[in-house]
Amino acid sequence: MHISILIPVFNRIEIVKQGLNSLYQALEYYNSHNACGFKYDVIVIDDCSKDPVVDFVNATYPSCILLKSKKHAWMNACLNIGMKYAEEVLNTDYALLWTDDIDAREDYFVILEGLLADEKYNRTIIASKVYYAGFDNKIFFSGGLFNRKTGKIDLPNSNSTDHAEKHEIQHSDWAGNWGVVIPAEVFKAINYFDEKAFPHYYGAIDFSLRAVNAGFSIICHPSLKVWNDVRLTGLKHDGSILKYFISLFSNSSNYKIATDFKFYKKYTSFTTAVKCVARKQASYLVSLLISLMKTVAYYVLELRLFLYNAFFNKIPSKFLRNNLSRCYMVLGKHSSIRSNCRILNYFGRRQIVIGRNCIVNPNCLFDGRKGKIIIGNNVSISSDVIIYTLQHKVDCDYFMTEYGNVEIGDNVWIGARSVILAGVKIGRGAVIASNSVVTKDIPPMTMVGGIPAKPIRTRKSRLRYNLVDKHFFQ
Repeated sequence: MHISILIPVFNRIEIVKQGLNSLYQALEYYNSHNACGFKYDVIVIDDCSKDPVVDFVNATYPSCILLKSKKHAWMNACLNIGMKYAEEVLNTDYALLWTDDIDAREDYFVILEGLLADEKYNRTIIASKVYYAGFDNKIFFSGGLFNRKTGKIDLPNSNSTDHAEKHEIQHSDWAGNWGVVIPAEVFKAINYFDEKAFPHYYGAIDFSLRAVNAGFSIICHPSLKVWNDVRLTGLKHDGSILKYFISLFSNSSNYKIATDFKFYKKYTSFTTAVKCVARKQASYLVSLLISLMKTVAYYVLELRLFLYNAFFNKIPSKFLRNNLSRCYMVLGKHSSIRSNCRILNYFGRRQIVIGRNCIVNPNCLFDGRKGKIIIGNNVSISSDVIIYTLQHKVDCDYFMTEYGNVEIGDNVWIGARSVILAGVKIGRGAVIASNSVVTKDIPPMTMVGGIPAKPIRTRKSRLRYNLVDKHFFQ
């Protein structure tokens, strides 16, 4: 059995490097687990890239078949070039549509071999289940539906978390090009992708619908798993008016008006096509306006926060500082924020809650961007303490963030220059020694210290005090 893996590329050399590395790792895993398995050929079709993609592929993967388009022809023309070569030269049995920005499970091809060996899939296009890159189980694609009466294109389960109930084969109306296995007989029956009408977007949907009309079926199989970085795909407005107008007329945009209308007119009535395009474009315009309003609001809030951190928090008046700080936090009765304390704030929400009779000494930093900081009563926070609620995932390929609330109980004493990380809970009466880094929860009445902070001893105080800030200017 011969399978040709078709990968169109256009610039993006760093993404191509990662994508091919992931693909070849999966193929190596397959070869190491199958003595007499299927034969795979990787076909990269370069769409007139201006960066050294061709040189990289030739130097790094000499076994890869490299084809080139004569001019910038867009994705579906490149897929046609690859498929024609696979049929005429390699006599391939299946085409596996791939993209340069997806990662596959290492056992992907082992699973694929088992599926293709099953006769019930002989006349079936098999799509992979696609997850968002950076998330283990957040679904992007698990089968596509299309309603010819209403023109609605649907992605069931998209943006939802995967679980056992969704581990079923999904019968679909269409498939994309993220790990899609197409029998060669499909191309012989319905011809290739319509590269003239749909050079980039809608080509895969159009091909799928034609295949279904010709009697082939389409499924999304949950055992075939890939991860796609959707942020790298397609031209969108990204909050820019200029990009918005460009995206209405560019082949690289899913919002090109002419392509939208051409597709809907082919598969629905003229009236429905007009409605679908108008509805889609209206939603797109609204998203631009919302993005612009958020940008303006964010700018104002960022400026306000900058003024507080740069000037207002240095005002030599406890009364004025405390009242100004209430724009960004909930500050309890008789509590004080001393000079030069910085606040990180997310869209103006008051994520920081401080109870009664608390004293926050100079040069502290409170991170209220995502998670909440909840501080009880009579808490003493020494100078230069940092409390984080947001941090990056160390092992994440995409350096994504994660956040968690920080909860500090009554009568806690935090020593100078200590750091408390996201998601930590500190029990009532606990003591944090100076220069400590708190990474885990601390039980009540426990004194901890070090990097990372570890228990030292138990605090014996009955905690009968109320903190009073007697300073007026600090």
